[in-house]
Amino acid sequence: MAALPNVRFLVPLTGALVCALVLAACGCGGGEGGEDLTAREITDEELILMLLPKAEMGEDYAGLSFVHDPGLRTASYITDAALDPEEQAEDLERFPLISASGVTYAESTIDEESGEPTGQTVAFVVHPFEESEAASGYLEEELADWEAQVGAMRTGKQHWDSQLTTAEGFKPGRIADESRGIRFTITYFINPPSGIDEHTTVVWFRRGRLLASASISTTFGNPDFREATEALARKLDERIQAVLRGELTPTPVGTS
Repeated sequence: MAALPNVRFLVPLTGALVCALVLAACGCGGGEGGEDLTAREITDEELILMLLPKAEMGEDYAGLSFVHDPGLRTASYITDAALDPEEQAEDLERFPLISASGVTYAESTIDEESGEPTGQTVAFVVHPFEESEAASGYLEEELADWEAQVGAMRTGKQHWDSQLTTAEGFKPGRIADESRGIRFTITYFINPPSGIDEHTTVVWFRRGRLLASASISTTFGNPDFREATEALARKLDERIQAVLRGELTPTPVGTS
C-alpha cells in the first residue's frame, strides 16, 4: 500500500468541503431571552473575528498551525468545493447567502509504530444568511444532499478526484437555537487506483440567521471525534456571542 501523503496536502480539501456543508435548523432566536443578536448588520470584520483562534481551542490543539488564514470565503469558492457544484449553486440561489468566513488549522506528525503521517485538521466557518428561514431551508437541503450522494464520484476544481464513501448524521447536544452533526469519509484518488481516506466529523449550529460549524478531520484511522468536535463548536458559539454583544471588536487598521 502506498504511503499516505503529508496531512497538510489534504487540509485545503477539508476546509473547502466543510464550507460547503454549513447548515441551519428551524426556529428563531440568536440571543438570550428571545433577543435576536443577529438581526443587526454584521460586518466582514466581525465575521472574521468570530472564528475561533488557537489560543481558545485548548491544550489538545497546541500543535496546530494555520493552513488557511482567517478570511472571507466567496460563494463561488463554496460552490466549487461542493460534491455537486451545480446543485450547490441552485441551493444558494434558493437560500441566499450573504457572505462567509473560515479558517483551517492542521497538525502533522509521524506515527511511531507505522511510520505513516498522521495528525488532525480543524476548521471553523461562519455564514450569515439573509434570514433564519433561508438558513433552515439550506439545512434540510444539505443534509439530504450529502446522504443521497454516498458513492458519487466527482472531479473537483480545487482538489483531486474524490468519492464520498460514507455519511451518517448524528444529534449533538443542543447549541444555540439548534445543532446537527455528521460524520463522513471521502476517498481522494491522488495516485489512481489507490485512494486516501479522509474521515471528518462536523458539528453545525444556528444562532439566528448565522450558521457556524466546527470540524475535525484525519487521514489516519477513523477515531470518534463527535465529543471533541461538539466541544469546539460550543467554544465557537461563545466567541460568536461575544462579538455579537460587542464584547470583542475588530482592531482598526493601523492601531495594532
